[in-house]
Amino acid sequence: MKYSIFLNGERGLYILKKLLKLKTYKLNSVICCRNEIRKKLKKIISSKKINLIRDINNDENFIRLKSLNDDLFIIAGYPQIFSKKIYSIPKKMTINLHAGPIPQYRGGSPLNWQIINQEKKIGIAILKVNERIDGGKLIEKSNFNLKKEDDIRSVHAKANRLFFIILKKALLKIKKHKLENIFLKKIGKSKYWSQRRDHHGLLDYKKKTASECYDFIRAITKPYPGAWIRHKTKNKMGIIRLYKSKIINEKTALKSNSLYLTCKDSLLEITDFKILNEKKFSKRKSKICKIKVKYVKRDKLMPKRGTLLLIDPSIGSALNLLSNFSSFEKVFFNCPSIFFFIFYIIH
Repeated sequence: MKYSIFLNGERGLYILKKLLKLKTYKLNSVICCRNEIRKKLKKIISSKKINLIRDINNDENFIRLKSLNDDLFIIAGYPQIFSKKIYSIPKKMTINLHAGPIPQYRGGSPLNWQIINQEKKIGIAILKVNERIDGGKLIEKSNFNLKKEDDIRSVHAKANRLFFIILKKALLKIKKHKLENIFLKKIGKSKYWSQRRDHHGLLDYKKKTASECYDFIRAITKPYPGAWIRHKTKNKMGIIRLYKSKIINEKTALKSNSLYLTCKDSLLEITDFKILNEKKFSKRKSKICKIKVKYVKRDKLMPKRGTLLLIDPSIGSALNLLSNFSSFEKVFFNCPSIFFFIFYIIH
């Protein structure tokens, strides 16, 4: 059975390497739409089999793909939507490796959405492509447990490994059985999720529990840009990128040089973050703030919901850093004495 594979990232590269070991199936062509992926492909296969196609649906590429005389097209992370003219080219069908359970997670960014939505199991599926986005017939499906230590990188790796296992089953079905007998029944309500963009990464920690914030952060951490919250420096808006976090209990000692968010129900320590300034989507003008300083004994300090805490061991550093965080409701600094400085931000 001859096939061409459409890819644009790590999922496709992983699947391709595994497929090349299966002598039962013959690779005709690999289609990608980024130069950096083409460079990686040249280390795996002959450059004659690599096609860089940025518009899959134009007439020239239709002729090009038709000439391959494929039995099957495999889509493994290719970002473009195929027209009926294109997905109908292969003799058998075009299949898509979709990183979400169907029909509950149709659309974009399904792995990210499943983590954000606090699913206990991460689902994936292989579909026959039709005119509806992720609306084709279901060929194979599977899932794995989402562990507390997982983040989006480890979830992608687990999904890729599982994809190859169910892809082998799907290919065997397509090769040996009548096509009308290979499909599974879909269970559940159909829902479409939009592709996530960087501006969707704003974390409203005041309205979320620590657990929800934890899942939100790990769902879009590296290699994605990461979750973010706003801050202000010299009347210019910037952001703090949040890459890793840890839920802590009331008895945990707060560390110096650390960032904490007081969420809806408890405290969240941000263990990996980066302060950035003047981001293009942070052009909104903020009001100039007046600052009041109050001294409170340690045993009387009870942070309220929606507070951002930045713990710093010196008063000087605390005062210097204050301008960076004056757009927040409250900012806490830990000083060497028996007192906390609490800066109330008055808009």
